[in-house]
Amino acid sequence: MEKLIKLFFIIFLIILIITLSFFIITYFEIIKHHSGTNWFAFNPILSSDPNYQSASISVKDPSIIFYNGTWHIFFTGIGYNEDRIAERSINYVSCANLSDLNKSQKYQIKVFSKNTTRAAAPQIFFFNPQNKWYLIAQADYGNKYAPVYSITTNISDPNSWSEVKPLVNKFENDKWIDFWIIADDNYVYLFYTRNHQEMWNMK
Repeated sequence: MEKLIKLFFIIFLIILIITLSFFIITYFEIIKHHSGTNWFAFNPILSSDPNYQSASISVKDPSIIFYNGTWHIFFTGIGYNEDRIAERSINYVSCANLSDLNKSQKYQIKVFSKNTTRAAAPQIFFFNPQNKWYLIAQADYGNKYAPVYSITTNISDPNSWSEVKPLVNKFENDKWIDFWIIADDNYVYLFYTRNHQEMWNMK
């Protein structure tokens, strides 16, 4: 009887190991790096959602902040409007665990759709000198593909963002996209791509 119990226990362990191995292989992919570091690629954390109009086609260009125990993700959403025309918009989702993003409530940052079109490629950052959150993006705002921004003191409230304004008085008609800002103790640097051919920065 004791041998039979041991046999069943061994069989159970084998089945458990096989099941766990299958789960691990299915759940994430191990990406090896030459330095010896491994990256673990899990299932998609955020996907297009047919039930969310602003991102029913696509989600991309994430800008992510971890603040006060919460992940705050701003992203470009592409979805069909009422005329079945695909439109871009700036969107927001937050949660304590990244694995819960897909089932978390998504919001369109509507101020980016009031006086601009084709808003996309957001960047979120906190600007210490003013104690405010800044959200910048590319958009059609008087001059096609210009940098625009909005500010808030409450990153968790998608309705708190200020009216969108131009970040730079753009002086030419060339295409500027993919804006990104960093700062040091003296300057704020704005990086962008011009006409898909040149990378520029201003300060």
